[in-house]
Amino acid sequence: MNDPKKSPVRVLGHLAYNWDKLNNHTPAVILNPDAPTADVLAWCWSEMVTLQAAATVLIAADGEISKNLFDALIAHRLGPVADVLEVVIERHCIDANSRAKAQDEQAQKRKPL
Repeated sequence: MNDPKKSPVRVLGHLAYNWDKLNNHTPAVILNPDAPTADVLAWCWSEMVTLQAAATVLIAADGEISKNLFDALIAHRLGPVADVLEVVIERHCIDANSRAKAQDEQAQKRKPL
């Protein structure tokens, strides 16, 4: 598994992929690998709130909603949010495993011989 704290995670939606191919090695927007988990979750939350608002507007729209409009407002942004949430989950698992290992090591040190 890649280190989710150091591997670049693109936060570009799929509508920008054709532009991204111009320079595949340095995407314009990535998740800061040093960002605190709380900040990353705050970004995910804000994306979900704006997606919910966009979905509400689309549902209330009088008439048909074009596939392109739905794609631009909703689908384009779901992939990056899911990718970032995957990193948060991986970070959490790594951190939890590290804490458990440290606790086991401390418990071993305290055991009488």
